[in-house]
Amino acid sequence: MSPGYGSNGQRGKIHLSSNPDALTDQFIRSVSIPTTTQATVRTITDSIDSNGRDRYRFTAEWEGCKFWIFTLISDLEAAGFVASGSANAVWGEVSQYWRNPAGSEPREVSRGVFY
Repeated sequence: MSPGYGSNGQRGKIHLSSNPDALTDQFIRSVSIPTTTQATVRTITDSIDSNGRDRYRFTAEWEGCKFWIFTLISDLEAAGFVASGSANAVWGEVSQYWRNPAGSEPREVSRGVFY
């Protein structure tokens, strides 16, 4: 989910595409979420659709992706696709401001609105 769509740029959009690179090395912090069952891209997109996570409005500052990710992982945990405790682990990570090259400090998670 990324902002920048709609007349004010606050409407989010999900873009799916094929990518030959399974992972990126362009990040400051990463989190591994163990799966509990075989999931496909279709399984995940069906969860996004059925839970109404495809309609999201970011804050006026275009923030809210951390909250969207936490909500998605919460949905996947509730459906049994990821291990119990995954949402709490993600919340612990997204509620920090991670500095490059090291260190973090607590930061309030900006919340957009599902509509």
